[in-house]
Amino acid sequence: MNTESTIDPSSPEPAAEGRPSAASGAVEPTLLLTPVLALVTLLVISVPGWVPFASTLCIVGWIALIGVWVYGLARKVANKRAGRADSRRFWMFLVVPGFLALVLLLAATDLPIRARFVLSRDELTEAATAVLEARGDADTSRIGSIPIESVETNGVAVWFVTSGFGLPERWGFVYAPNGGVPELSSASLTSLDGDWYIFHEGSDRRIPVPWSVR
Repeated sequence: MNTESTIDPSSPEPAAEGRPSAASGAVEPTLLLTPVLALVTLLVISVPGWVPFASTLCIVGWIALIGVWVYGLARKVANKRAGRADSRRFWMFLVVPGFLALVLLLAATDLPIRARFVLSRDELTEAATAVLEARGDADTSRIGSIPIESVETNGVAVWFVTSGFGLPERWGFVYAPNGGVPELSSASLTSLDGDWYIFHEGSDRRIPVPWSVR
């Protein structure tokens, strides 16, 4: 005997087997973008004076990323209040402020610069020694992992300019062996390692690392 089944039109349509819900595959995009941008930013600020154009791009990138983060968080809160499913967990929204706080903390110190300097210290020292022995100027675009705009010497110390070559505001490294630290009224020096110093030359003190005047 055939039986007829009655379907209640008010009952929800069952989901197709194996078909995920709309929210089950949702991934917070900042989870992937934030670590990459943080790494790029740390590389940019790891030289005195920072890398000018790249640092501007990093700032724009962080502003855009924060905008995406705010939008995603607002949707998450709205979905929660409306009782809609949203697979994104609230801990995902801690990634952006966490990485940003870390980058700002490192930017407020000279730790990225010191770390990059350590990786290229031998190459820089070798180049500085060669310049002093020749008692002349030298030009190179990169020493170790550090981009260099200009190499200058007065026969006692060697300046490795990393930013601002030809401008009133200049940043870089100074190699001053045997206590031959140059005394310049417009320069600020920070002791780095042995005979090495980080320098900023110019009148503008709004610089990206905490300098101490020697």
